[in-house]
Amino acid sequence: MVADGNFKQDHLAMKYDNDDVSLSDGLGYMVSRKEFSRYIDSAPSQTNQSTTSTCHEHRAVLQQNRAQGHLDVTGIGAVACGRHGCFYPNSVVNFRKGEGQRYINYAFVNAINHIPRSLDVLILYDVMCQYWLNFMSRLTDVTEFLSLPDGMNIKTGIGLFHVHGHRKECFARYAPTFIVGAGMIDGEILETLWNPLNHIAPSARAMVWYHRQEYIDKHMGDSNWLKCIGIVQALYKKWKGAVEQVSIAEADFKALCESVGEASTSEWTTLEKELQSQRASDVTVMDKFDIVDRDAPGQADMTNLWIRKEHEGSAGSPTGSAAWIARGLSISERQFLLAKDVRKAGHNAAVDVQNAIYDRRTKLQQEIDDFYRDSTVYLPPFDDDALLRPELVDGWENIATPLEARRASSMDSGAEEDFDEEEDEGDDEGNEQHATRAPEHLDFDDMITIDNALPAEKQKLPLPSSHGATKCAGRLQHIAAVELSLRKGQANDALHSLRLAIGQKSFTYHKRIRKATTNSSLNYSKRLRSHKDAQMLQLSIDQFAKIYMHARKAMVVLGASEANLSTFQILKKEHLGVSTAVIDPNARGQRNEALPWIWQVHHASSDDPTWLRELYRVNWLRAKSRRDRWVEEVELLSSELGWTKNYYHYQAEMWRVRAHNAAATTPNLAFYARKQMVTWSILESRADAAVSLVARHVAIVSLQH
Repeated sequence: MVADGNFKQDHLAMKYDNDDVSLSDGLGYMVSRKEFSRYIDSAPSQTNQSTTSTCHEHRAVLQQNRAQGHLDVTGIGAVACGRHGCFYPNSVVNFRKGEGQRYINYAFVNAINHIPRSLDVLILYDVMCQYWLNFMSRLTDVTEFLSLPDGMNIKTGIGLFHVHGHRKECFARYAPTFIVGAGMIDGEILETLWNPLNHIAPSARAMVWYHRQEYIDKHMGDSNWLKCIGIVQALYKKWKGAVEQVSIAEADFKALCESVGEASTSEWTTLEKELQSQRASDVTVMDKFDIVDRDAPGQADMTNLWIRKEHEGSAGSPTGSAAWIARGLSISERQFLLAKDVRKAGHNAAVDVQNAIYDRRTKLQQEIDDFYRDSTVYLPPFDDDALLRPELVDGWENIATPLEARRASSMDSGAEEDFDEEEDEGDDEGNEQHATRAPEHLDFDDMITIDNALPAEKQKLPLPSSHGATKCAGRLQHIAAVELSLRKGQANDALHSLRLAIGQKSFTYHKRIRKATTNSSLNYSKRLRSHKDAQMLQLSIDQFAKIYMHARKAMVVLGASEANLSTFQILKKEHLGVSTAVIDPNARGQRNEALPWIWQVHHASSDDPTWLRELYRVNWLRAKSRRDRWVEEVELLSSELGWTKNYYHYQAEMWRVRAHNAAATTPNLAFYARKQMVTWSILESRADAAVSLVARHVAIVSLQH
């Protein structure tokens, strides 16, 4: 069964409703108003309780206590069959505020009590990772109203569409793909049922209470009736697709078993049985179905590694060189940040902005000067005594002198990648020397060149990569190896920041911009602010992308191997987009198909045998789950066709007996009963034809094997 809320079905508060009369309160799909009101008044509210989320900030959790003064009902919550989409009777509740847990408790328990106690139950809910944590304890507070049948086995999950909006670990723990007995369901069938029901929302909003209740009951009953008479065609169509998919899943799983060997297959089969048996008591055991993230080492990790090597005497480079290079990389990143702020300010910036940038340039220039002075300790002397005169490489111009004249050099003249720095106009214009504080009468363009020098954010640092590939492979080989390691760490840090920024931008679009666009109640300033936040995140994304590409260019100069360059690929604009997660990530040929390469490099090296074995294990477990769910789906669909035929036969027989009993006394009733008997008999014949086709297919497959 699946639960969900619908906030289109709100209801205006009535000023006078004393004359309202109920004809079928609680006898349809919506619960009894009086009984439900008593329950809500008795059930503890989450208003004063901690609602700290252990997952992402889901709307159903954050807005569970949100009320609207002009409404006495803010929406409805319903429970439906997860396989066929039929509403459960007496399990549709009204929300007084948001989608609070006490409302869904009432709906779920009422629905469960309509199921035979001998059956297992799978319940799917958008925020099950939060909802189920204290479910049983909440029921103990309202035993007068709610109780579960003894001995009933309840499994929990999250629909495949919503589970991708949760934390990474929620997928293996709650996706129906990994739940034994679930078959191939997506758990989102209520979303399709809301659409036709929403057409009546404007009419029902202003009705009196019981008129609205019976109006919704009528439409839900009609929805269930359409499901009842059309279920045979739907089941048979699904069965044909499932038969095709189960053969594909079986072939894929068999090929994977052959590749990993009998020993691993036997070991992982035992592991999978143990995990599934333990899932009911501890859902975290399902984390074995996913790869444990091993973050690639960042710049701080690589710096610490080389510092230890220097103390041990195994680095091959002067002591302190790792810390010195790390300092240079930090300075270069601050250069990027300053350059971004300069471009953002523009040429006609306000005086206070000009002064702030001038102060930052002064401080950064002092750090660069100190870095140049310290470079003589770590860089070996060259034959031409031009210690800090890097050669032309990748479009970088020569630097004339170690300290002063280098400022007149040009920086990176533009590289081939998408994310290189753009040159500001007016960089080569000379001006008179200025004081420490920029005079207010100067144009902002004059501030970027002082003493015919480049501004601090455009000056090149005397790192090994600045001396060119030839010297990095020769006299700078040992210290170049240090910079190469730190550049890898810098690239990993930049990619990590990129992933976080892209994820935050996606969250902003989903939770704020999309909501602001569709919700007319939000004013213009809120919509504008949401777009502004997204633009700021895009600036951060571009900045991290430039830092990454700068690190990669240095890695090329430093002689990075082809394997490293295949891991740290050229970054393009299209790699920074966010695609919607595939509904079923286990479908054949679609594993991570939509994800750019930057989402694939957050783990340890693929050359690690332990990591490769873990990767095979996870793929094997998921392939087996996919195969098992398709096998279950075929069995369930075949059985459901038989059950449907039996139900149609039962109805036809029931109306035949009624027609026979009423023939002598009430001819009109007998005529109606015979009409019903014919209707159910026709439906039975259609179901019988489908069952025969399924049986014939099973017989053919049995002969082939």
